[in-house]
Amino acid sequence: MEYELAGYMDNTGLTEAQLTDEILSTNENSRQYGLCISQDQAKMLVKAGKEALKTKDRVEFGSSITPKLIEKFAQSSYVSQVDFAQTIAALIDVFYEVKDQSCDVLSDDDVLDIMFYCFENTSMGSVELLQTRDMEYITRDIRNKAMNVYSDDDMYEQ
Repeated sequence: MEYELAGYMDNTGLTEAQLTDEILSTNENSRQYGLCISQDQAKMLVKAGKEALKTKDRVEFGSSITPKLIEKFAQSSYVSQVDFAQTIAALIDVFYEVKDQSCDVLSDDDVLDIMFYCFENTSMGSVELLQTRDMEYITRDIRNKAMNVYSDDDMYEQ
């Protein structure tokens, strides 16, 4: 039997309009980097977030992770206005994949910090490399550390 937590609300308890407004409020900060999310892009990001949560069978408490992703990745030297919203949409999926694969041992902020570090320094702005090579390595490393199994080739030290 399948249960839906809220029909017109996501599982943070916010309506789509509230989530859209929350995303649009990030423009105040991202404008300093020459980036801006439009109303349509904000709606697309709300849908992307809801789909990612549904796909990963996750529940989000409090506010959405999307504004935090926007705030963090607006600082990236690899993101431009042309691909900003699409990059954030892809990073939503990466975020929830990392949370799942790392057994939720890291806080959301820690995951964002690691994702940003890798995006800037090893993936060189490639979401595909971040999602495959880098995050796979990091989540494996996190799981190993959680089980007290250490390797000599740790890519990212906390």
